[in-house]
Amino acid sequence: MTVRRAALIAALAAMAGAQTVQAAPAPGPASNRAPCLDNSDVEAIVTYALPSAMGSAMSACAPHLSPQGFFAREGQGLLTRYAAAKPAAWPHAKAALLKLAQQGGTGANGKIDPTIASMAHLPDTALQPFADGMVGQLVSERLKPDQCGALEMATRLLAPLPPGNTAALVGFVLHLTAPRPGTTGAPVGKSGLPLCPTDL
Repeated sequence: MTVRRAALIAALAAMAGAQTVQAAPAPGPASNRAPCLDNSDVEAIVTYALPSAMGSAMSACAPHLSPQGFFAREGQGLLTRYAAAKPAAWPHAKAALLKLAQQGGTGANGKIDPTIASMAHLPDTALQPFADGMVGQLVSERLKPDQCGALEMATRLLAPLPPGNTAALVGFVLHLTAPRPGTTGAPVGKSGLPLCPTDL
């Protein structure tokens, strides 16, 4: 899985479930386990991605929503409040995204693709704008006009929560609705984040 794909999924999940995310199957022996995201990983990614995702969604939805609606009246204030949580979330979010990128960039010989490996050594001043740009671009590409009304309502309902609580709620819902061992569900791959098994 690439950073681009991970950023997209995190952004869409944060923006009220535009894409369903499934959990990974129960892991095998420790030596064969692929990297997975625990609750704290998901929360960090969502906390970091949320302002870029929301800003892009608000811009894309502006022509399709009332100029007196929630986004128009209170959207910018909400973005400012969420953006304040980004710096603290970045180190953990970066580690989680690189973990996913390394998983998707590992070849048959077990070696990590040099391009993926080099990302870990990029300065934050280069990697953060890349991540923000990918989130914004991908939300714009995937968001449909007929989703804007529901998205605005969902954002209004979540707005009173602190950013950390919003991210924790997203992670909780993703894990709660993920398939359990012995159940069926869409396989993790191009369309989902590999979530670590939980006791939820």
